[in-house]
Amino acid sequence: MILTKRTTIIIIAILVLVSLIVGCKKSGQDNTTKTPSDRQKSADPKDPDTKKGEPSGPPALSDIKGYKNWLKMNRKPVDGRTHGLANIYINQTRTKIAPDGKLKFPFPDGTVIVKEVLKSDLVAIMRKVKGFDPDHNDWQWIEYGAGESVAGKDGDCWSCHGGASDRDYVFTKLDSP
Repeated sequence: MILTKRTTIIIIAILVLVSLIVGCKKSGQDNTTKTPSDRQKSADPKDPDTKKGEPSGPPALSDIKGYKNWLKMNRKPVDGRTHGLANIYINQTRTKIAPDGKLKFPFPDGTVIVKEVLKSDLVAIMRKVKGFDPDHNDWQWIEYGAGESVAGKDGDCWSCHGGASDRDYVFTKLDSP
């Protein structure tokens, strides 16, 4: 097989790019664009900027164990625009988030909201972490599908939840007790 000079140059360029990418990953360098999740402080106890007890990554399913015992925001399943019928749970008390019976915004730091989508394995989590992403009121978003696979994260959720930015990015209203 005879390669043209142009084809040979393209192959060499590709090989050089691949070796640079592999070299960066092996050396721990990452030149990709940073997302809010990447900007979050590490949980390294030796890091003086790490606060004790501060979440170190996106919310995990283990972070929401027992969520069905939390305050359920809706009496009947709500019909989400993208996920279908769901129940919404929050790790705050009614008194804390609605002292006069009406939701008070913004939600406090540390708030976790779980959307349990009925008729599917999807569980969506919103967690408010002070300083995480000021452009989106410091919310982290992640959606888990079957087998704990990540179905969506942060930016995947902003486009929809931006429609509720005046309600601290939360669509669900708190039903009366």
